[in-house]
Amino acid sequence: MTRVMDNLFQNIIRHAAEGKYANIVVDIEKEQIIVADRGPGMNNSSYERGAGIGLSALNYMLKKMKLKADFTSNENGTRVAIGRE
Repeated sequence: MTRVMDNLFQNIIRHAAEGKYANIVVDIEKEQIIVADRGPGMNNSSYERGAGIGLSALNYMLKKMKLKADFTSNENGTRVAIGRE
């Protein structure tokens, strides 16, 4: 889980730093960890380019833990909810 969270935070720093916002919530009732930013969204280009494998690796690691990530993204930011499959 440490690598998953590190991946998400690195993406915020790399692609959403201009939003100057990161939010982490643990929703006990829904058994989710939610990470959100106020960057340009996943459909918009950022000033940094990565190797393009970060989210694939994140999804692979979560699948091995029997978890999944649900992404919601628009021009106002991105929200990732991590929970059970």
